[in-house]
Amino acid sequence: MRVVVAHHPLVDASELGGEPVAANGARALALLAAHGVELVRSGHLHHAFVLPAVPGRSLGVHCGTSTSSRGRGAEAGVNTLNWIEIGPAEIAVSCRRLAPARGEFVEVEARRFPRARPAA
Repeated sequence: MRVVVAHHPLVDASELGGEPVAANGARALALLAAHGVELVRSGHLHHAFVLPAVPGRSLGVHCGTSTSSRGRGAEAGVNTLNWIEIGPAEIAVSCRRLAPARGEFVEVEARRFPRARPAA
């Protein structure tokens, strides 16, 4: 399993109202996918989301804000994180939000994606 972690997002998330992605982000994603990268992690926008980075080849998982109050949009003032489980045939991503009264992060969305290169 090949994973790349970047600070600035390479995946375009139009749901955030046109937040910019890294210069040449699409080109970088295509090159990473061509070299077998299946998962691209990023941050900077303080908003969690999961999208295909290169459909059928790699997945973009963007983290929110787990330890500060800089969340944006629907996550303003909220702490979030992504829990990722990588299996032989799929990648499962659970977006979780802090529930202060419970003192724990609880799942608000779960998604599963087939791996581009299933483990042998």
